[in-house]
Amino acid sequence: MITKELVVVTGMGRSGSKFLSTLLNQAGNAVSRHESIGDSAFVSISYYRPQHPLVAAQLREGFRRAETDFSSADRCVVVEPGLRYVIPVVQQVSPAARCLHLVRNGRAVVQSMQRRKFLTKRDPHLPCTPCEPVAFVQWQKSDRFGRLCWYWADSVRRLLGQGVKTIQLERLVSDYEYLDAELLQPTGIALSKSEWTNQRDRRINRSGMRLRLKSWIGRRPRNQTWSADRERQFREVCGEVMETLDYS
Repeated sequence: MITKELVVVTGMGRSGSKFLSTLLNQAGNAVSRHESIGDSAFVSISYYRPQHPLVAAQLREGFRRAETDFSSADRCVVVEPGLRYVIPVVQQVSPAARCLHLVRNGRAVVQSMQRRKFLTKRDPHLPCTPCEPVAFVQWQKSDRFGRLCWYWADSVRRLLGQGVKTIQLERLVSDYEYLDAELLQPTGIALSKSEWTNQRDRRINRSGMRLRLKSWIGRRPRNQTWSADRERQFREVCGEVMETLDYS
């Protein structure tokens, strides 16, 4: 049984969840955990069988651990992209939990996934695929880029369909008033503007250092230019969701 104020932030991976968790750890009345619930199979199981008993069991254990480990805090914040398919189960396990959906521009997310092993032979996870036969056949015919676009759009669309409040990473980083109005005040998290500024500047500086290091060693180029065909693919698969999220 969860007795503390519980805030759950989920969303598609590569959308800034680690930054947000680190930021909220600066608050005086809350402690945040990042990617602390579920094993490597959790996302795949929750995608295909969200009502599987393992899902609820791992949620209960994860929430209990968060509450026990940080008993001095008034609020537990669980920032966990892996919960994006099981918000109804989260609400069954902890009815008082306040759930939020962290989003980032789909182009940035797809580009970030392109540079990693998502949906490659080196990816150890069972891939999430369309369950409808016609859509699955189309998915099989797609190249990796098309599958990544589908993965982002499908994940975001599912969360939007559950009515979870959406917060944009880009605005959280650039506008304290937006952060305060959309996240801090509704959840009662006490984070000052100076604490936000310090953590945001630290993030920007570290990102710049990573970029310089990677440019020296020639790995994972950060800027990727899409061909006209790639742009068409992205718009066809993700355009409607991008418009819904108010991204151009």
